[in-house]
Amino acid sequence: MTLLTRVPAAARLNVEDFLEIANSPEYADCLVELAQGEIVTMPPPQAFHGVVLCRLFARLFAFVESRGFGFATAGDILPGFEIAVADIFPR
Repeated sequence: MTLLTRVPAAARLNVEDFLEIANSPEYADCLVELAQGEIVTMPPPQAFHGVVLCRLFARLFAFVESRGFGFATAGDILPGFEIAVADIFPR
């Protein structure tokens, strides 16, 4: 587990710098996030993560569909959208 520490504002990464660094060969096999201006390496998801994700998405999907709110995504990045998390898109 990675602990976050306070980083001086001048030393914090912005989103553009993070994306450039995260897309470099050094991080090719890593899952990384930008947290409080720092790059945090994330562990790969385990099986239990998948079980929880499926159960949550099943409920979200049923809720959205039953009310005609639009459609729900399970975390894939859709063309034309800059998202990488579960989301709901209105009709």
